[in-house]
Amino acid sequence: MFNENKDRLVVFMASMAMLGILFGYIGARNYFAGVDNKLAVKEEAVQEIPVAPKFEIEKDLVEAKSIYIYDLALKKEVYARNAEDQLPLASLSKIMSAIVARENTSGDPEIAIKATLLPERGGGDVRAGEKWLFSDLLDFTLLVSSNDGASALASAVGSFITKDKNISDEELFINKMNEKAKELELSQTYFINESGLDLNGRVSGSYGSAKDISSLLSYAYLNHNDILEATSYTSLNLVSIDNILHNAQNSNEALPELSGLSASKTGFTDIAGGNLAFVFEAGPMKPFVVVILGSSKDGRFSDAVKIHERVLGYLSGK
Repeated sequence: MFNENKDRLVVFMASMAMLGILFGYIGARNYFAGVDNKLAVKEEAVQEIPVAPKFEIEKDLVEAKSIYIYDLALKKEVYARNAEDQLPLASLSKIMSAIVARENTSGDPEIAIKATLLPERGGGDVRAGEKWLFSDLLDFTLLVSSNDGASALASAVGSFITKDKNISDEELFINKMNEKAKELELSQTYFINESGLDLNGRVSGSYGSAKDISSLLSYAYLNHNDILEATSYTSLNLVSIDNILHNAQNSNEALPELSGLSASKTGFTDIAGGNLAFVFEAGPMKPFVVVILGSSKDGRFSDAVKIHERVLGYLSGK
């Protein structure tokens, strides 16, 4: 009897063990099937994440030899074409002139326009003997790209700086421009004069790269935004201390088509061709810096509009 019961118990235990193995197998199979399914879902999800297209500007879209686009908020290069090539800057030089003038002047002093210092090709937009407030002359110089204004600023500000008497006020000012270029690590940039006017048919008044000018304009935008504000307007009526009205028209003809424009500076000479540097807000707290070098007189403006549209389209995913 005992042996019979024992045999039954053994059979029962063996059956239970087999059921355990069976259920364990089924559970394990279902578990690993679930893992495989989860992995498949994850893999599928990864594949569905869209990859942002690379920002491109077709070679024949613009005339410029050199282009640089910089996302100032993210401190990130967006696009570069021949961006480190050293090219003539023309009146983009006046960005540095304005920075040096501001950093070496206290308050808002009176500046007299000396006839002997007006460049022969200055344009005659300010008068010999006329007196200006420093801030107004600075706005006027950048807005209309006045060579007369740049010359007057260089002379006046140079006289404010302690110097060796063997050097002229103008030379001292230009030295300060080059010192600032070194301080900002603008390795391709140097200045021969304060305006960027060509010295002759072969030598420009300044040289630099699109990448350097982006850094220079970014520095001005972040540290001296007040000196750039005037360049965001189509025109300004400025009155000198002598009560002479100057209707200052912005030299940037593309301005009406550049939404969000915060600052801009034009440049053109026979050697340099057409240059343009500007900052625009592509969205709230989203400034972009664009530099165009070596385009044509009119092409720099159409280049700017096309690049501006391309950046906005890129950001919107179009």
